[in-house]
Amino acid sequence: MLATQPAPFIEHLKSRLGLNPDELPEPGEWADAGNTIGMLALRMNLLTVEQIDQVLEIQEREGTARRFGEVAESLGFLSHRQVARLLAIPIDQSGPGTRSAARLVRPH
Repeated sequence: MLATQPAPFIEHLKSRLGLNPDELPEPGEWADAGNTIGMLALRMNLLTVEQIDQVLEIQEREGTARRFGEVAESLGFLSHRQVARLLAIPIDQSGPGTRSAARLVRPH
C-alpha cells in the first residue's frame, strides 16, 4: 500500500516524524488530493469527507475565527498530536490555492 504514496512523503513520515513502518498511514482514495491540512488528513485516512465538511461549515458559520485543526480537534475528529504531525508535513507552496499548513492551527 505504501507504494501508492510519493517516496518523499513516505521518507518524511519515517524520518522527520519518527514513524515506524507499521505506523505509516494507509493511503485513502483521496491520496492525490491537495495539500491543505484537511486534504492531508483525508489522504491519510484520519478524516472523512463528511468530517471535513462539518469542520468547514463551522468555520463558515463562525467566520473562520478558529483554524481548521482547532475545530477538528474540538469535535474530536483529530487529536492534538495528529494536528501537530499534520502541520509538520511540508507543503508545496507553488501550486495555486495551496495554503501553509502552519496557518491552519494556532500554536498552543
